[in-house]
Amino acid sequence: MCERCREEGRLAPATEVHHIRPVEEGLTLREKEQLMFDPHNLRALCHECHVKTHTEMGRCGKKQAKERAEAHLLRFKDRFMGQ
Repeated sequence: MCERCREEGRLAPATEVHHIRPVEEGLTLREKEQLMFDPHNLRALCHECHVKTHTEMGRCGKKQAKERAEAHLLRFKDRFMGQ
């Protein structure tokens, strides 16, 4: 069942898995795998709630994708290049 629907008093089947902490935040393959498969980082959602969750997180649209890519590059540079 969709965890968000259940919290809001509705019932809907969960059809998608949401990563609470986005996998893209991992800088190395190992970090990405840890985020991807950590059961504490997963949430079962229906499609509608998954879209709502990403919208609320500001994780939809080209502008947000560009901003996330730029922030990821800065974190990578700081960590691996000392810049």
